[in-house]
Amino acid sequence: MYTDPEVAVVGKSESEARKAHDDVLVGRVPMSTSGRALSANKPAGYVKVVAAPNGELLGAQIVGARASDTIAEATLALELDATVDDLRGRPTPIRLSPRRLRTPPPTPSESRFTPTAPFGPAISHP
Repeated sequence: MYTDPEVAVVGKSESEARKAHDDVLVGRVPMSTSGRALSANKPAGYVKVVAAPNGELLGAQIVGARASDTIAEATLALELDATVDDLRGRPTPIRLSPRRLRTPPPTPSESRFTPTAPFGPAISHP
């Protein structure tokens, strides 16, 4: 079934994970923080990652443009028993949609417009 915006899901949902684990980690990043989504004028949606307390990836839900492309990386990560840190530390070319999976949710002290580079934080120039 095809929808607009696209919807893609792999692994456990947040509610399924909470039933199986005492505690879970949940990261949710709005598509509006993705330069690719903004440049395509498709900022609606989000990427949600569910993990065990030890960082083991349990599931991912993606709503938005190119979700069916982006979910492939999460599917492979689940098959390989990857952790959230494995996803975060893997370099991804900027032009690829799966890059959104490795973008950590912003902390309250960070601006939602703080850019991230493939190998770590972007370098600020005065």
